[in-house]
Amino acid sequence: MNLKPFDQPAAEDTVESKASAHRTEPKVMVLTPVYNGAAYLRECIESVLAQDYQNWEYLIVDNCSTDGTRTIADEYAARDLRIRVTTNADFLSMPQNFNHAFLQLASDAAYCKVICADDWILPGCIRKMVALA
Repeated sequence: MNLKPFDQPAAEDTVESKASAHRTEPKVMVLTPVYNGAAYLRECIESVLAQDYQNWEYLIVDNCSTDGTRTIADEYAARDLRIRVTTNADFLSMPQNFNHAFLQLASDAAYCKVICADDWILPGCIRKMVALA
């Protein structure tokens, strides 16, 4: 953040200007279909939260995990309203789980970024993806 004298925020750093910028940036859906990914999920979610592009919604689709995956995902969803978590009613094969996850994407999303639960992305990933689209 560029600060003016006396620690006044620069015009481009105000809440109003950031909210306005989000309305003009294309919305990106980040998608993580996951089964028993508790060992890695926190790092994956943290990498999404660290993005310098802010107009995203994150959908985590839990495929009936038994290892605490849902608890971790719910913990993050409670802290950030852009994170949404669903759990499949029945266990699905990996391709079926991905297809089921894609069916849940927001209709207003311009792009989708899939991140497996044992992966993470660098802070500029989504911004660069949108710029190249």
